Amino acid sequence: MKNYLFLFAFALLVACAGEKKAETAAQQPTVEEVTIQKSKKTVYLSTKKELLTQGEAMLEIAYPQFKNVGSEQATATLNNMIKTMIDTTISRFKNQSQGIDASVNEKTDTVLVDKNDVATYKDNAGMVGRSLIIAYEINHQAPDYVEIEFGFNEFTGGAHGLPYTVMLHYDATSSKDLTIKDLFTENTDYLAQVSKLSAENLTARMEEIGTSPEAIGSGTAPQEINFKNFSVKNDSLVLFFDSYAVAPYAAGPQVVKIHLPKLESILNKSSVMIRK
Repeated sequence: MKNYLFLFAFALLVACAGEKKAETAAQQPTVEEVTIQKSKKTVYLSTKKELLTQGEAMLEIAYPQFKNVGSEQATATLNNMIKTMIDTTISRFKNQSQGIDASVNEKTDTVLVDKNDVATYKDNAGMVGRSLIIAYEINHQAPDYVEIEFGFNEFTGGAHGLPYTVMLHYDATSSKDLTIKDLFTENTDYLAQVSKLSAENLTARMEEIGTSPEAIGSGTAPQEINFKNFSVKNDSLVLFFDSYAVAPYAAGPQVVKIHLPKLESILNKSSVMIRK
């Protein structure tokens, strides 16, 4: 009899575990990827309408659209937020004075080139094609919080493209895109502390990076815009600085890690961005 009771209890435990696992899986957000790939126009670079070289205008864009993050309304808000950012970037790219209109099938587009830059364009014929590339990575997703890292790369002429990062921290409970301010308790001078620790980290590597105190000071000044790209990973606040932000383009983007214990006294420990 005891054996039967043991087997019954064991079977009940397994069944409950299975239901719990299925319930957890059902709560996890699902996502589908939306892609745009276009190669629309031939670009002629000219100072006096004479042909210098040519290339294709290209858009390669991917972005996520979620199916269940929090409530139905919260999911719709997140998807609209992402799509608006993508559409705005495309619109700006195609409407800038030397950009490419990706919405039409025109055959040519003349771009004015300063006479001092003609040699640069001729030497970089393979890079002449205008391009906008957007990719993404979902760093974290849960029913109440999603963190997405978007990687942008725009090339609109010159010696190289311009890569940059946009982080999105979405709180599904409040349907809000969180900023670094939401990581700290109210009425604390968090910007001063983050600024100081970031500057110290970069200054210690200044010679290796090939930057200057002026560049570091400007890029890490206590302004929220300087710390718009961040993530909380394990026991660190990770800050992402795009090219030119704190160092020359050749140095590439810079990453600064600040151990959370250094910010212990001002952290909002109930923030959804701090992963338990």
